[in-house]
Amino acid sequence: MSGDRCEWKRCRAEADMSYLGRAICKSHFSRMCEMQDVGREEEARKLIGLPPRTTTQIPPEVGRLIDELRMDQDRKNSAHQARSDRVVQDP
Repeated sequence: MSGDRCEWKRCRAEADMSYLGRAICKSHFSRMCEMQDVGREEEARKLIGLPPRTTTQIPPEVGRLIDELRMDQDRKNSAHQARSDRVVQDP
């Protein structure tokens, strides 16, 4: 990172590492970790010039399909466990 400057707003220190594609000094990397630990991740991302995180909405019909698949898998697992229990108990 020789010669690169930290991308934290108003920082003039030389960058020690790259974090999420941004040059950052050790001091601000530590500060960013602290901010994330206390729920200030979006603010920290902004300070090094990263866009806010985006979330993707799962359409309701896809969510229902996922739930059905999970329930089907749970039924299969329960049936398999019941068969395994019978085999273990039979002499």
